[in-house]
Amino acid sequence: MVNTIGDSLNSGYSLSTTNVTYWFSSTHNGWSAYEKQQFQAAFQLWGNVSNLQFSQATSQAQANFLLLNVTGAEMQAETGASGVLGFFYLPTSPNQQQGWFNRDGIGWDQANANGGLEQGGYGFITMVHELGHALGLSH
Repeated sequence: MVNTIGDSLNSGYSLSTTNVTYWFSSTHNGWSAYEKQQFQAAFQLWGNVSNLQFSQATSQAQANFLLLNVTGAEMQAETGASGVLGFFYLPTSPNQQQGWFNRDGIGWDQANANGGLEQGGYGFITMVHELGHALGLSH
């Protein structure tokens, strides 16, 4: 019997570890302390509902996930679309496990401690959503 709900949620990919590491890339625009803090909170939400532990890697080469903070122009050049706030490359792509996040996107508000990166804000929801894809979940 086909489980259409389960199959639609599962991309067929899973991590080979429960200790997941990430790296905040310093290329492009880098990350503010506030942006890093909010991303770590998004990782913690996934940790709260899974058997996964998340921590910052000691180097990019050691990381399971590479997080890039890009401009709107860089995001449009990468995706071919305007207004994209974030995405993760699928594990089967040449840029596997790269997460791209648009610091200029509506809802990001990187300088506003009461803005979109707070829990419930569009930027924060995008972080949590895209991390789900990185972990192997589809829509």
